[in-house]
Amino acid sequence: MIRHRFSSEYFGPAGAFFLAVLIAAVYWPSLYHVARGDQINYLAELSSRQGFIPTVLGTLDINRTRVFGAGDEIAFRPVLFFILGLQKYLFGYVFMGWQAVALMAHFFVCGALYALLCRIRGGLFALLATGMFALAPVNIEAVTWHHITPYLLFAGCVLMALRGLYAAEHDAAKAGRHTAAAVGWMLPAVFLYETGVFYAVCMGIFLWLRGRRGMAGVLAALVAFYIT
Repeated sequence: MIRHRFSSEYFGPAGAFFLAVLIAAVYWPSLYHVARGDQINYLAELSSRQGFIPTVLGTLDINRTRVFGAGDEIAFRPVLFFILGLQKYLFGYVFMGWQAVALMAHFFVCGALYALLCRIRGGLFALLATGMFALAPVNIEAVTWHHITPYLLFAGCVLMALRGLYAAEHDAAKAGRHTAAAVGWMLPAVFLYETGVFYAVCMGIFLWLRGRRGMAGVLAALVAFYIT
């Protein structure tokens, strides 16, 4: 009886629902937060841009040309700036919309972590570990800072890629599909945050050593494109 109650089957959907309620209860006051830090610089930089193309598609490499809060010129984060530009186009200075996206991103990250831990061990361990992660002070800072919401998405993509790799190692019949899914999750991660390049290289080496050289080649091509 005790073993059943602490099994993955028992905690799976129920645990996910509990985590969703917990996150919503803790983070809902953040919906009333306003812009701060480098988000103010970003909004100032885009203050004269109107329309979808100038605001979204015209800012994919804005870190290399901006005047306010210049820096990180060497970084290439087109997906990050696409997401920020899209939010600016949709929400403007209505910060509740920005923060709602941040909360959804945090739900995604915590869901990805919970799904990974349920595959590795599951049960009460997965529930408690994900709960601690969801409410960790460093993560609260990330969720309530509009400008780094794409970093949350980056973390979620990496976690989903790891989940795919783990599934491929333990489900030989579907290894190809799981591996392709893992590589697919790494594609946006690389262009969300430059650390994704390091993770892509590590994943490519792992896949090469495991004999999945086709997918390793895809990652190698991705890294080569990023570098050039």
